[in-house]
Amino acid sequence: MDKNVDEAFRLNWDMRAKNSLDIECYGLENFINLMFHGWTVEDIGKAFKRTTAEIEQIMEKKQYGLFKEAVMEIKNENKRLKALIEKRAAELASADKIIYDAALHFQKNNRYGWHTSEIREGNSAIDKKGATLRQVCLICFAILHKCKYEMACKQNRANEHDLVDVIQQVSWINLNKIATGKRSARDLTPQYTNWKDVLKEQIKAYNPDIIIGGNTLQYFSNDNNYFELPRKDKQTFKSIVPNPNDIYCYYSAGNKLYMNIHHPSFRMYWAQCIGIDEIITTVSGWDTVNRM
Repeated sequence: MDKNVDEAFRLNWDMRAKNSLDIECYGLENFINLMFHGWTVEDIGKAFKRTTAEIEQIMEKKQYGLFKEAVMEIKNENKRLKALIEKRAAELASADKIIYDAALHFQKNNRYGWHTSEIREGNSAIDKKGATLRQVCLICFAILHKCKYEMACKQNRANEHDLVDVIQQVSWINLNKIATGKRSARDLTPQYTNWKDVLKEQIKAYNPDIIIGGNTLQYFSNDNNYFELPRKDKQTFKSIVPNPNDIYCYYSAGNKLYMNIHHPSFRMYWAQCIGIDEIITTVSGWDTVNRM
């Protein structure tokens, strides 16, 4: 069946584009979204009744070419980091239990990205209430769209694409690269010690604006040679409970925001306990200052 405009709207999460039939309203992220889903320039032109040349001109204006170059750089970085992970795993005699994580995490048929049919449809890790991946999607949706956590939950319906699409803007990095049982150790200091060089290389390569630790930022903060976040600059999240020793906190350092919150697998009623509105307010305030 031919691709059509309705499908294009369903596949992109930019509300401005959803409310307009004009392809000119599409931002770069919208074209990226369509292309990740297998659309070609010809498909887009046909759906919006524009010539291929016109679509190419619009995409050039949106700097899609630069995006493709950036993707290639990340692919190359992923290969380099994969080699580092495998080398360290071999040194730890755990080469058969490696957890691979990265930006543009999922790869199949030379297509990279989180939002694939394997993740979207029939994936219990997203559909299952309380599942870690589902919580990550909800939290990322709320932060990126600056909406309440409850609104993000409402978006998480069967075959709902908007919620999963936000994950394409996220790099998922495990502190421990070796698969364990269902639960991680309470104290991950040994694992951090084993992998900190690789972790630093990953964060340096992906250069994120916002770093969110799922109850893991304290390991980096204790490393005086890394984040170098003075204790006096720590701001405690007041609405995140329980919060022993003010471990759930944030730092604004230069042009980066560091936050430590509950791990997404933490069993609780998130809408009340996560303090997501405070997190969104923090991100919004930081984002406003850093984009002035």
